[in-house]
Amino acid sequence: MKYLKIAGLVWGLVNVPIGYFLGFTLGSRDFWSGVAFLGALFMLPLPITVLALWRPKLAGKALLGCVAVSFVGLLAAVIPGSEFSLAQWAKIILATLLYGLPHICFGVGYILTANRAERQYTVPIT
Repeated sequence: MKYLKIAGLVWGLVNVPIGYFLGFTLGSRDFWSGVAFLGALFMLPLPITVLALWRPKLAGKALLGCVAVSFVGLLAAVIPGSEFSLAQWAKIILATLLYGLPHICFGVGYILTANRAERQYTVPIT
């Protein structure tokens, strides 16, 4: 659990500058959907990983929620475009999974380790 939290903090610290530099290229299509996409994928993970030090289950759920918000933000940027085909769906899903894969891994990891820690400290009533 300790190493997962340390790795999450390092990932959150590295993620902020990456999002800062990607913001100039990824957010050029639509302002609000770009803010939702970049905020959910690159700016929110640092405070969420700090929250994971005390509340790992809540932080895991928040990281999984960030993936959902980024998917909706990406959809909002692409749907008003000219044509929306199966190839567009594949690009949206692939981009969300590519950028959201660390969120999914750390989110599931936080939730599983929090559940295991809860089971260890539960005292059965006999």
